Amino acid sequence: MFKHDGSNQHQINYQRIATRFYLFVLLISVIIFSFYLLLNKDLQQKTIHQPSEFQFKELEKIYSSNLYCSCSTVSMNYSTFMTIEPYFHQVCLSDLISDAWINYIMGDSVLNDYFGILDFRNSGVFQFQLLSMLCQHAQQTVNISMKTFLQTQFLSSQVISQNRFETKVNSSINDWKSETIGQFLQTIKIFQAVSHGNQLMSDQFHYFIDANDTKMNLEVRKYFNCSCILSSSCLMSIGLFEGDPSWELYMTFFIVPNFFLGCSQIEGLMKSTLECFYNLSCMLTLDRYFDRSLGSSFYFSNLNENLNSPNETIESIINKLMIDSWTSNSSFSSYYNICSPSSCTYEYISRNDLFFVITTILGIFGGLSLGLKLLIIIILRFIENKINNNFFNGFITMIKNLFVCNTEQRLINRLHFIFLLLILYLLFIFSAFKPKSVTVQIKKPSLSNYKDLLKDHSYSLQCSCSQISIPYETFLNIEPHFHDFGLKA
Repeated sequence: MFKHDGSNQHQINYQRIATRFYLFVLLISVIIFSFYLLLNKDLQQKTIHQPSEFQFKELEKIYSSNLYCSCSTVSMNYSTFMTIEPYFHQVCLSDLISDAWINYIMGDSVLNDYFGILDFRNSGVFQFQLLSMLCQHAQQTVNISMKTFLQTQFLSSQVISQNRFETKVNSSINDWKSETIGQFLQTIKIFQAVSHGNQLMSDQFHYFIDANDTKMNLEVRKYFNCSCILSSSCLMSIGLFEGDPSWELYMTFFIVPNFFLGCSQIEGLMKSTLECFYNLSCMLTLDRYFDRSLGSSFYFSNLNENLNSPNETIESIINKLMIDSWTSNSSFSSYYNICSPSSCTYEYISRNDLFFVITTILGIFGGLSLGLKLLIIIILRFIENKINNNFFNGFITMIKNLFVCNTEQRLINRLHFIFLLLILYLLFIFSAFKPKSVTVQIKKPSLSNYKDLLKDHSYSLQCSCSQISIPYETFLNIEPHFHDFGLKA
């Protein structure tokens, strides 16, 4: 390989050694480069245009932490991908709040005025009228609130996984439920507080008129030793009674189980249960004492005890917005179609494939071969001159010969050498200044760390929240400033 015309035996031996050394070094170099290229891992990036939902889910399984799919539609209404269905307590769908039942209890209003205030034939109609109003108010509250919620914007700049999507949607639904129930109960609590604080009275109070005076005296109701002026929790059981016109003496026929009258209608109703109205025989017992008894023609249905507990208080039902359960269905497919990502980019770390290794080795083989030839010649001449004690002069001569072009072959070799050095220099510059993606994970970064990272790596910074849902009160403060007119005494 290093043979020249007119070589003597010494030069031939010299050329053989150079050839063997060259082949050995070339083989070792190729093996080292091959193993390096095969074992080297690098961060790769790939983009898929117009990915389908199936493709996204498959990519999300493999590259969940390094998958980026930008939505073409950032905001969308909840109604576009979900439905909510409330199932109200059976009492709100039963005969007990119907006009027919209320009119049945009311009967002859003139005759019912004869009965005492604790008699079901007198006060029962007011309790069920109030229960009907509460059911209607709950349904209206839910319908209005649900319509508003479904028109709320769901924001998503990146396509999120199905699990995260469902978690985020369910969290929003739970927050909305809590807010709606809170608004409903707040109205009732305000009504209770105003009624008791201002001593508002209904027609269930007794009015006493002195025949010798023009004044009308109002007597605050008392239940045994409990006075409504001091406490709003006074209760008495409602039943069926018979007494004299003054109701100073009366006889008890039947007590409606756990059905009470309080200082106000709503106080008594909330502490009551509907136990009697889960039992048809109890309802028929009440019917026997009505002036217009239906008897065998009684057509009102009792409540189903398999659906709800008969011992559940009406207050407990109200606290749940008169709702037994909710059904919400969210469609990830609808969300994905509206989001409609134009492309998905994912990053992964992998080794180079065999084809890349072969093409790379073939690409550098020519330059590597020429470089090794020149390097081996320099090394062997260096050794030979060292042995002949002419190291310095030989080294100077060798350097001069590199740039002396006596023949065309020497000129070609020198140009090869110069181009090789130039290529190696360019490769070094390219490798040194080529940008390379490096993933760095910082656990539990502080706010200052996050701000510093955001300044330097705003496009590639990703920080996942440990809590998806956060109450506004934890980071938001709202203070109204009223007009001076409303503050002047």
